[in-house]
Amino acid sequence: MEMSHLASKLKALKLEISDDFLVHLVLLSLPAQFNQFKVSYNCQRDKWTLNELISFCVQEEEKMKQETTESAHFASTSKGKGKRKRKEAATKGPVQKKQHLGNDQKKKEWGPPKCFFCQEPSHSKPDCPKYHAWRVKKGIIHALVCSEVNLVSVPRNTWWIDSGATTHISVSMQGCLNYRKPNDVERYIYVGDGKQVEVKAIGTFRLLLDTGVYLDFQDTCIIPSFRRNLVSVSKLDKSGYYCSFGNGEFSLSLNSNIIGTGSLTYCDKLYMLDIVTSYNETLHVDSRGTKRKLNNENSATLWHKRLGHISKMRIDRLVSDGVLSNLNFTDLKISAECIKGKQTKTKRLDATRSLDVLELIHTDICGPFPSASWNGQQYFISFIDDYSRYGYLYLIHEKSQSLEVFKSFKLEVENQLNKKIKCVRSDRGGEYYGRYDGSGEQRPGPFAIFLEECGIVPQYIMPGSPSMNGVSERCNRTFKDMVRSMISHSTLPESLWGEALKTAAYILNRVPTKAAVKTPYEL
Repeated sequence: MEMSHLASKLKALKLEISDDFLVHLVLLSLPAQFNQFKVSYNCQRDKWTLNELISFCVQEEEKMKQETTESAHFASTSKGKGKRKRKEAATKGPVQKKQHLGNDQKKKEWGPPKCFFCQEPSHSKPDCPKYHAWRVKKGIIHALVCSEVNLVSVPRNTWWIDSGATTHISVSMQGCLNYRKPNDVERYIYVGDGKQVEVKAIGTFRLLLDTGVYLDFQDTCIIPSFRRNLVSVSKLDKSGYYCSFGNGEFSLSLNSNIIGTGSLTYCDKLYMLDIVTSYNETLHVDSRGTKRKLNNENSATLWHKRLGHISKMRIDRLVSDGVLSNLNFTDLKISAECIKGKQTKTKRLDATRSLDVLELIHTDICGPFPSASWNGQQYFISFIDDYSRYGYLYLIHEKSQSLEVFKSFKLEVENQLNKKIKCVRSDRGGEYYGRYDGSGEQRPGPFAIFLEECGIVPQYIMPGSPSMNGVSERCNRTFKDMVRSMISHSTLPESLWGEALKTAAYILNRVPTKAAVKTPYEL
């Protein structure tokens, strides 16, 4: 399973591994107990897929466990016969009786059994008060009892009812409202075979049930190595919910009202919760199980967070331009976190602005980000005009695509504005400046060579001084704040982060800064 997980990660990085080679790697990693299993595979003409290999390995492991149990039972039976023989021999001869008396004397010298923890003879370890105090001080270990009955592919957006799980489990951040890092006690979870599984984060998840009710799961452990999203029956019971099973159906009730249903899948022999994958509206379930709206769409504070904590003046400009409807500004308050996030270094007094469009272009690449949320596009590159502050944003898979994107950007803006790009300011990254060769010298890369051929003056900032490229760096932070606010307020799912970035760029271009001037050409 670990090999399969690594192969899926490599596939997301565009490095695919064939099934035959992956099966060969798995066979090499098997211990010596599977040697006969390897020989039988090599003697066969047909090749197995990865799922078939895993299922056959499980069957072979169960077979070895049964053989081990039978041999252990035979050994215990033989051991009992030896005891009876030694006992009969001890009753016949005086030498054995003397040795038996010697063992009694040794037992008297050893005394009564002692506690393995505190070494006191008055009690055993399970009854030791010092041992219980040490366990409380160390922390309670989370335990999870679950088992996979088969090895078919399971959709990541399905949730399964597990009566043996002591906590809710999610395999991804999809649908997570908020999360936090686990503490020392919550860092690992113990599964049924006693192995430790690392917990990446602990968050709150919201599910839209088939009945139209939203259900929130508090303190859900996010474990990417799991294959299923698990719903703990014990945690539902502690929250006041009632679970009933029968005739292949599952029902979830609150205050005698059925708020959720589920069904038994015959391929997995597990109960799956019936949910609806929808992000059209954001509702919340109160203590009575009724639905109510969580976000007020006319709240100025809500749009202040969605748009990257912009100022009240810029929100008024959006309302006056008709981009937003009339908002309620009574709840708009500037928080300390908003002020801290906008603090920058002291502004340079000798900094000047360009006098015309395309005289100076600021560019930077931001990333990488999770490929699963970006459909494989892990980076975005921005081009911002210094005079108008009008920006272009492109989603790319690799940093090496920067030159190809810049060529399309250059062709479009120069054709629409009938002007030429004079300067390009960027950092000293390898995609812009060039990379070091084997001799230790940094030779110009394709991007720098293209600028030289076009007569464009490159401006590179000093190493370790991102503030010198502050226009692009501040724009990147604004984009990320806006996207994070959109995701957290359920405006868009995580799978559409790229669309959220384009939306953020469009909003910033529609409402430029106070000192900026709109260009004649707009998207």
